[in-house]
Amino acid sequence: MSFRHLPIALIFACAASGSLQAIAADAAIGCSEQRQSLREQLQQARLQGDRLQQNRLSAELQGLTEVCRGLTTLGPGQVEHQQTLRQVERREALLREALSTGDAQLIELRRNQLAKTREKLESLRP
Repeated sequence: MSFRHLPIALIFACAASGSLQAIAADAAIGCSEQRQSLREQLQQARLQGDRLQQNRLSAELQGLTEVCRGLTTLGPGQVEHQQTLRQVERREALLREALSTGDAQLIELRRNQLAKTREKLESLRP
């Protein structure tokens, strides 16, 4: 390639990289919206105690995460939100266990813990 073709080649290279960045940004937004939708559906399934639906949605969310890996980064607030969401899930499981034992004090303790964690989760929502 001669030196007079170099500027044209550079222009094409810059244009191509710019469009790739735009495509990656669009894909990141799409992944984020799909993930949020699946998380909300999963939360509803958990609240309803629908284990089959939870398993299906968890598998879909995991598959989507694998497909979208590397396209989005979590900010500090999102990391805390995800951690609190996992804590809510654990507290829901502990409450279900307490309900199965019939121990009134344990049930009340687990309900209070879950309520506090849900309040924290609500405060972290954007």
